[in-house]
Amino acid sequence: MRQDDNSAIESVDAQKQESLTMKESLLKGDLDGLGNSMEAGWEAKKRMAKCISNPRIDESHELAKQAGMRAGKISGAGGGSIMLLVNPVRRIDVIRALAPIQGPICNCHFIEIGT
Repeated sequence: MRQDDNSAIESVDAQKQESLTMKESLLKGDLDGLGNSMEAGWEAKKRMAKCISNPRIDESHELAKQAGMRAGKISGAGGGSIMLLVNPVRRIDVIRALAPIQGPICNCHFIEIGT
C-alpha cells in the first residue's frame, strides 16, 4: 500500500468502520447485519491491493455463496483462512460445494466468551 494511493487508504478506513459495525451486529445478535458488514469489509479489503485475493479464494467465495453462505471474508496474511457465515441449515450444502477446493473446514460456534 502506497501512501499516495487514496483508494487504499479509503479502503483501510472502510475496514475500520466495518469492524465496529460487525461488533455492534454481534452484540445485538443481528446476523443479517453481521453478514452485510462482513461482505462490505471483504470488498473494502480487496480494494487495498490486487494481491489480497486470488482466483482460488474468489472461486471458494463464489461456490460458498451459491450454496447458501450468508457472508465470507478472508483473514490472515497470505490467505490464512476464509471465514464464512452460514445458516446451520445450509452448512452441509456449503461444505459439499467447497469439497473440490480441498481445504480444511473447521467449525466455529458463538459462545459467551467468543467463538
